[in-house]
Amino acid sequence: MGSRDAKWDKPGEAVLGEKMAGDLGLKQGQEVPVRFADGATVTLRVSQVLPDDPARGDFVVARDLARAHDPAALTDDIFVPRDAKASASAPGVALHDAAEYALADYNTDAKLTESLAMMLIVIAVGYSVIAVANSMAMAAHGRRRVWTVTQLPRRKFT
Repeated sequence: MGSRDAKWDKPGEAVLGEKMAGDLGLKQGQEVPVRFADGATVTLRVSQVLPDDPARGDFVVARDLARAHDPAALTDDIFVPRDAKASASAPGVALHDAAEYALADYNTDAKLTESLAMMLIVIAVGYSVIAVANSMAMAAHGRRRVWTVTQLPRRKFT
């Protein structure tokens, strides 16, 4: 994770969470080789090992260092105001109109919700049909003996 926070944004240094440091077997002051998305390996010094904090991240390096090795790092989408033009486009970057992007995301969610609702309705109706058919079959089976007994020829006893 890259950070702009002055506490963590120090070139050549990394800040680790306790769990990550334990998993990697690292302590404060040790140097560690870090391989980035472009395949380059940079040796960083562990400047601090701090209690885990999801807001900070488990392995924090300077933002500029992360971006230097992967221009699309640290973000999936960048939104610009409607009147503004994007200053430059880097590989892996796509320009989106914010309103169209949000509408497309909403439409995807709406389709999934509608599909789920239809599936639940079909299952409920299907089980209802099975229950009604089963009840009618059981009722007919229960009356079969009564119908058979009433259809037997009657003997006259004298």
